[in-house]
Parts: sequence; structure tokens; C-alpha cells
Amino acid sequence: MWALHATALRLLEVPGTEIGATHFVNFAGLESVLLYDNVPGGAGHAQQLGNLVEDLIREAFEIVSACDCGEETCCYNCIANYFNQGRQHVLSR
Repeated sequence: MWALHATALRLLEVPGTEIGATHFVNFAGLESVLLYDNVPGGAGHAQQLGNLVEDLIREAFEIVSACDCGEETCCYNCIANYFNQGRQHVLSR
């Protein structure tokens, strides 16, 4: 989820506060990721991302593949950021 979030920010060139992310178990019992506009009234970011799904997934994979930190950890070069600082001890790329 955090790799997708980081990629979305990079692709749309917006600050981290404008796109939110969450994960949940969907109706089929599978885990899903939701990226959403975090701007009052919406800014159209989620709609733009809907047109960039392949790029989003490909670049998110590159983020987690290219980092030198351990696979069971994360760092500020890959998926660690201000918004997930309270969960970084359990994140793995």
C-alpha cells in the first residue's frame, strides 16, 4: 500500500497530504488497497490514478525492488514516510 501511495504522489507530482491510502478486507475476503483524494471537495487525483494503474503498479514494484534496506524492513528511500511512522516497525517492503 505504501509503495502505491509513494508512486501515486510521484506520478501526479502532489504533496503527501493530497492522496490518502488505506487497506481493508473486501467482500470476497481478499485484501484490497484504496487510494483516495485527501483534498476537501476532491481534486480528481483518484480519477487520474484510475487511468495510470499499470504505471502505478510497475513503479511501485520498482520502489520496493530497488531499495537496499532489508526485505523485512523499510526505510525513507522506499516506503517509510511521515504518515506511517507509527507502523514502520512492522512494515516490510
